[in-house]
Amino acid sequence: AFAWENVGAASRFTMDVGVAPGRIDVSIPLGPDSRWAVAGVPRGTYYVRVRGTNTFGRGEPSNEIEVAVR
Repeated sequence: AFAWENVGAASRFTMDVGVAPGRIDVSIPLGPDSRWAVAGVPRGTYYVRVRGTNTFGRGEPSNEIEVAVR
């Protein structure tokens, strides 16, 4: 499970996931909750960032974290 703090006025979030640092292989639109969980992810290392969005547009991405699924 992932959780983050809504430090601004985001009304929804997008999670960007890549298989290499700085890469985006899939963008997952999320709702307003600052928590997300998923099952059945293939083994590997993933690089994840979260961006907030509101009526004024899309925010800058968070710092990237490395997630190892074993």
